[in-house]
Amino acid sequence: MCGLVGWATCGSGLSRNRRDEIASGAIIEQNEKCSYNMNHHERRDIGLICKHLINWGRSKFIEDEGFKSNLHYYVKSDVTLENVCVVAINKNQEK
Repeated sequence: MCGLVGWATCGSGLSRNRRDEIASGAIIEQNEKCSYNMNHHERRDIGLICKHLINWGRSKFIEDEGFKSNLHYYVKSDVTLENVCVVAINKNQEK
């Protein structure tokens, strides 16, 4: 599952030069199928689901260890997809 998270966080899968060529209109973007017979958008969606599951698991583990846990998204996903942190407070020391 950890490997699938990279599908969400590693960009389009195109090289910088290829993205520049598409943006300038020098070539036409094709909706090519990648490995596993999925296009980039399908892979990204699966990667995001895996990312959410792993973060939920981290939060649940912390709660099982006696802490109160929350996931905080601290910046918009158009800035970075690595935009979540786990904040934990010891339940015994909570005011």
